[in-house]
Amino acid sequence: MCGSTPGPPARSPAGRPPDRRGRARQVAGRRVRRIDRLWREWPPGYELPDAERAALKETLGAPGVLTEILGDYRQLFTPPADEATQSLQARASGALTVPSLYLHGADDNCMSVELSDGMDDLFTNGLERIVIPGAGHFLHLEQPKTVADHILGFLNS
Repeated sequence: MCGSTPGPPARSPAGRPPDRRGRARQVAGRRVRRIDRLWREWPPGYELPDAERAALKETLGAPGVLTEILGDYRQLFTPPADEATQSLQARASGALTVPSLYLHGADDNCMSVELSDGMDDLFTNGLERIVIPGAGHFLHLEQPKTVADHILGFLNS
């Protein structure tokens, strides 16, 4: 009701005010475990060095960061709800008119390599599609020399 005074603060079943910091720690702990799981599954066989893993967890543990990053993946398969984003997506969905290189790890357990099947028609000036054996989702980390060689070869062609 507008203008009414707020009621008493919410209480836990034991009669204590909720521990919001404790709840935040629980959520952060689940997020860190999710990061570990994703890094085990998406690039199978690749072990992120400890210092890099710690930095990644710190970055992704910040409020809203993991949600936003995973949101990019989720939106690939769910049309945007708002008209402005739908309009922007429609304008950006045309054919690409520049030569393009697409690299994908053969062992990517996040995005199936088959997702790029049939994309050639969207690239009016050519698409070089390369699937890298033994690489997962983070192929630039897993096989940096192979990725760099493909990029340099493409740029120099």
